[in-house]
Amino acid sequence: NIGHIYKELGQWKNTIKNYKSALGIHLKLNNKLEKANSLYNIHLVYLYLNKPKKGLKKLKEAVKAFQEALKVYTLDNFPLDYAGIQNNLGVAYSNLALVEDKVDNCNLAIQAHQEALRVKTINKFPINYAMTQNNLGVVYVTLSEIQDKVINCQLAIIAYQEALKVYTLDNFSLDYAGSQNNLGNAYKCLSQVKDRVTNCKKAIQAHQEALKVSTLDNFPIEYAMTQNNLGVAYNNLSQVEDRVNNCKKAIH
Repeated sequence: NIGHIYKELGQWKNTIKNYKSALGIHLKLNNKLEKANSLYNIHLVYLYLNKPKKGLKKLKEAVKAFQEALKVYTLDNFPLDYAGIQNNLGVAYSNLALVEDKVDNCNLAIQAHQEALRVKTINKFPINYAMTQNNLGVVYVTLSEIQDKVINCQLAIIAYQEALKVYTLDNFSLDYAGSQNNLGNAYKCLSQVKDRVTNCKKAIQAHQEALKVSTLDNFPIEYAMTQNNLGVAYNNLSQVEDRVNNCKKAIH
């Protein structure tokens, strides 16, 4: 897809132009799945360009288009397409939850990802399974911000741990680092309401695992993000244990 190439090059005007051109073709051909994908891609570009209103409009259109596609790509007749659409729908609902109706959209996202997992099992499709579990963890953390913090943080942790059964350090190092960083954030979230010392230490351990991959030389942005998360974990721990040393580690 030429639009994807322009996106990788950072040529955003050409990216939008080509995505819209592709959308026009898919509309003429009545290709419901590719229509949904094009709308979602346009939404992502608008977000990157800091045009949230346009991005939100396209995101809602993408959700409707994914729902329409599911009328064609059913679980019984097209299980692989069904699972892929459900995963994309889950991500779309997750993004929508960040701006409106957080509880409802998180629950819809969870439902969609769980539907995807009916097909994308760890034995048959391990990479897709891990990706969907990681997405599921993100939604549970978002939901935990306003509802059932303990339960949703614990569900997020379980989801990330499932992803890490596939995303190992040796075989999928970048995904391993991302999931470990997410896992650390989930433990930090849980530490706010339960077993602060234990969960802060688990958060620290997870972020340190991520730093085995996200080094300053190779991945400076991810390194900085993970170091920041690690600092927060040490700061949280300092409030209940070994204040001076943990504050020093947070600063470092």
